[in-house]
Amino acid sequence: MLPKVAETDYIFPNPKNNEPYNDSYIKRAWNKAKADACINDFRFHDLRHTVGTRLAQSNIPVPVIKELLAHSDIKTTMRYVHTASSQMKEAMLVLNSFN
Repeated sequence: MLPKVAETDYIFPNPKNNEPYNDSYIKRAWNKAKADACINDFRFHDLRHTVGTRLAQSNIPVPVIKELLAHSDIKTTMRYVHTASSQMKEAMLVLNSFN
């Protein structure tokens, strides 16, 4: 668990000022983490797709995902929510159960 620094709306506040880290700090940290893990061709933005997909796989309603990802249009959210093949099979089993 992360230590509580102070009352703030930020998930990872800078402990020096309780404000968000600046972009250059985040980019340096991201690039270092990728290099340390030998990961190439992966953008920070790709994590948004992972979040959308994982929430959808956990049966979180798309309108809730839309709000969490701060999208103004649900069509944008739908580009972030990737359906897993296991979910497709499960959906077909539900439909087949009506026979």
